[in-house]
Amino acid sequence: MTRSLRCARDSLVVRRGQGEPGVAFSVGRELGPATVRNRLRRRLREAVRVRVGGDRIGGTYLVIARPGAENLSFDELGSTLSECVSELEQRAR
Repeated sequence: MTRSLRCARDSLVVRRGQGEPGVAFSVGRELGPATVRNRLRRRLREAVRVRVGGDRIGGTYLVIARPGAENLSFDELGSTLSECVSELEQRAR
């Protein structure tokens, strides 16, 4: 991702780059065993689909989970993601 914009919160970092529209997720081992990481990845994917509108997303996004993200509720994950995506879309214009 060249020339990316970044939005950081306590539990998530969202980066926006140029390229084909899409979302990628990075959930590191420091967040726990595979079951915890996979559950978080599924929850993030669903939050993008429901809260952000995954099919209408413009740009390439990388969502990086930080320690503590695994303890957030679905609503907290969704609101953090939608805030960051909105902020990055405004800054990209």
